[in-house]
Amino acid sequence: MKKIKKDKCGYYYADVEMQEIYNWGGLGICDSCGEPIFMNGRIGKLVWVLGGCICEKCFNDWQSRNKRYEEDLALQEECAERYYKNYLGKEIEFDGM
Repeated sequence: MKKIKKDKCGYYYADVEMQEIYNWGGLGICDSCGEPIFMNGRIGKLVWVLGGCICEKCFNDWQSRNKRYEEDLALQEECAERYYKNYLGKEIEFDGM
């Protein structure tokens, strides 16, 4: 079962391995910096609010400057389960829910 986590602002993300990225048709390229995900860490981060998969370096950069927006969180609650099931399959579990 894949665990979906929340960051300090309440945004969901999932740690994903390269094979998972390939399984959904991704190429393993960070949607933020454009570098191969494996060059900047061993896993990618699938982030609903960003609408993509980013490397660990870009995730850490984003974590240092992201802000909490209540309207994003409300929309996330409506859409995130379907989003993660589409990418990761039916067996997901939200941390803290």
